[in-house]
Amino acid sequence: MRLSPSSRSGVTQVVVRVVIRLRAPHTVEMASRFRRPPRREERAVDDRGLEGTRYTFDWRAAEQAAASRYLVRRRMRSGVTRWILRAVWAFLLLAAAFTALLVATGEQGGAVQIGTLTALCGLVLGFMPRTTAWIQSRVMARTDPNVSHPITFELGAEALNVRLETHASELRWSGVPEVTEVDGLILIHYSALAAYWLPTRAVGSDVAVHDLLEWLRRKISPARIDPAS
Repeated sequence: MRLSPSSRSGVTQVVVRVVIRLRAPHTVEMASRFRRPPRREERAVDDRGLEGTRYTFDWRAAEQAAASRYLVRRRMRSGVTRWILRAVWAFLLLAAAFTALLVATGEQGGAVQIGTLTALCGLVLGFMPRTTAWIQSRVMARTDPNVSHPITFELGAEALNVRLETHASELRWSGVPEVTEVDGLILIHYSALAAYWLPTRAVGSDVAVHDLLEWLRRKISPARIDPAS
């Protein structure tokens, strides 16, 4: 039996539709098999995802010293203090050069005195951040009653709530200029040279720390999060 051109076209369309219907379920199944699962690292942290989260930790002198050391270094590198320290270092270099000149001319007595004084001043300046931080942590360990009790940080929608044994305080996110991660600590600044510190050991894994920093970035925006140098 012969088919007219129009009949042939109609038969062809029917066959194509049947083939598509038969293959469609298999095509969808194969596509679902090869679809890449979402990566954990690519998920976004919801702005409200960490609200109400509490981090409780014990105070440690070494962590207090690390936070204090970082803040002291920042103070030494900022404002008028930076220029004063530069002038002092320049004076010490001149004193060292003068000591070398005395040695060359045979003035041993004066060279020993000036050289000793210059070396002591240089050591004091060089170790000032570490020494100051160590003294602060030891003083706190002996005089602050809160260091022997758990400390709790609670993330609120508008503020950070810090609970100590003797009192509680609130730091609004609008008053946080920056957040810094340094030496296993997250420093939440309430001024350029002062901060609350939260140890990353209380947060958990690296992913949890990353999520917390991302959440804080949204809260303090347009302020910034700085990795410590």
